[in-house]
Amino acid sequence: MEKRRDDAGTLWTSAETDEAIIRIVARLAHRDDVRKSTSFGPKGLNWDKLARLAVIKPIHKTLHERLDAALVAGHVSKVADLCDAVWALMEVVP
Repeated sequence: MEKRRDDAGTLWTSAETDEAIIRIVARLAHRDDVRKSTSFGPKGLNWDKLARLAVIKPIHKTLHERLDAALVAGHVSKVADLCDAVWALMEVVP
């Protein structure tokens, strides 16, 4: 099972990373039905680009990774995109 290291040195699996992000989004959305497949758009959470930026600070606090606001606002349409972006930022552990 591949693990990656966040900027604070904590090791995470992909599943653990996904679960943490889903919990963050669910808490911000006040919903318990958030999944990786959940859309941020009108057919999902109905968050505009500005609302999506709300995930940046909690993700940094929990997963110690800094997300670029332009990436989140412009290229993240589903929770899975957010999970992939954070996973890609983490250091690959040999």
